[in-house]
Amino acid sequence: MIIRPAALLVREERLLLMVYRYGDQERYNMPGGKLDEGEEIGACLQREWWEELGMKIRLGSLALVAETLVEERQVLHLLFHATSEDEPCLNPVETHASSLLWLPLQKLSEAPLYPAVGEALLDLLVRGVAVPCYQGRVVQHWLK
Repeated sequence: MIIRPAALLVREERLLLMVYRYGDQERYNMPGGKLDEGEEIGACLQREWWEELGMKIRLGSLALVAETLVEERQVLHLLFHATSEDEPCLNPVETHASSLLWLPLQKLSEAPLYPAVGEALLDLLVRGVAVPCYQGRVVQHWLK
């Protein structure tokens, strides 16, 4: 199982996402990455955000935990709240993301997120609804 911590950075009611293109599909990831063997989760997030976006972040609480299983690739996603004063700048040497996107929070439920937790994020970040931290295995509906 792959462990993938990621962070939720919200500014002006928009969530920072990294845009990836796979064939004719776009997918939006919360910035983060694969945990290296022996690496602490917080250190992994600091490293990934610095390498890919040139940003230092302050981690907050754990927001959501979800699992995905796509083509026998099982991933445990740990999504944390985060803040930063820095501006993101995509580093193409460190990521295959094609661009960055500040997605309006109101559009979370219709976006092709990986993992597909848009509705839970909408409840948590906009509606103020308490959602279970553990979301279980989520189906990636945007897969063709």
